[in-house]
Order: sequence, then C-alpha cells, then structure tokens
Amino acid sequence: MKFLMLILPLILNFFVTSIWAQNKTLKLGFSDVESFPYIIGFSEQIANPPGVALDIITSAASQLGISVEYLRLPNKRVLEDLKHGKIDGAFIYSHKPDRAEFAKYPMKDKKLDTDRRIATLSYYLYTMPSSKVTWDGKKFNNLTRPIGANTGYSIV
Repeated sequence: MKFLMLILPLILNFFVTSIWAQNKTLKLGFSDVESFPYIIGFSEQIANPPGVALDIITSAASQLGISVEYLRLPNKRVLEDLKHGKIDGAFIYSHKPDRAEFAKYPMKDKKLDTDRRIATLSYYLYTMPSSKVTWDGKKFNNLTRPIGANTGYSIV
C-alpha cells in the first residue's frame, strides 16, 4: 500500500502573509515516531540531525524570513492540536477526508497537488514463512489473532 504523504502547505501558502504582518513564529507539530529519513528519532526531543522533512521546512522558512517552532508530540496529539488551533500546521501526514475537514493540503484543480508532496511512504506487513495469513488486497484471510496498528495513523 502506498500513501501519498503531504506537507501542509502553510509555509508557502496560508500563513506566510499573516506571519509577515504579525512577525509571528510558525508553530509546526510532527510525530514523535521516526519515519526515516524524513523524521529521525523516537521521542519529543528533536534529533540531530532531525531528518529531511525538517531540513526542507527550515530551509524554506529561512529563505522566507519566517521563524519556526517545532513541537514533537504523539501522533494523535499533533492532529488534535491542529484541529483545535493550538498549532499552525503539521507534517508529514497523509491526506484523509476527515483530516481535510480541519487541515489544508496543497491542491491544484480541486485535486491533491502531488508535485508539492514531501514524501511517499509504503507500508509493509510481514508474516512468518509458515503462516497461513494472506492478504487479497482488501481483506486478510486465515487470521487467528488480531493485527495491531497505531490508532490515528492513516492506515487504520
């Protein structure tokens, strides 16, 4: 399964004008779970190096003269904080219709603008060679136990 991972276009789009006008710091949230090479490390601390996504955003913000405060939080908290206006934007998050109700994604002709994505990630599921579990592209077969996944992630 491939999911298009899009950066919320806040740096280049929605907030730039208001940030210049208010001399405000842009607050961006991101997950505390590593997504190498885009986000590096597994905690609320920003790693050194932080990852390609932060490098790209920091470079763009610097070129625009914008200050950025990065907040590394659990995934669901990032989305909740974005939804309730506690942060200005979030990255790297897949487009989902329920997220689009409170988040802005880069669009072109009323479709996702894939030229402005920061990453494309793939998800893999592994089984033991002796397992009889199969996936037909829509559902699992021969499951004898539940499959675990992180809540709030795009694949759940």
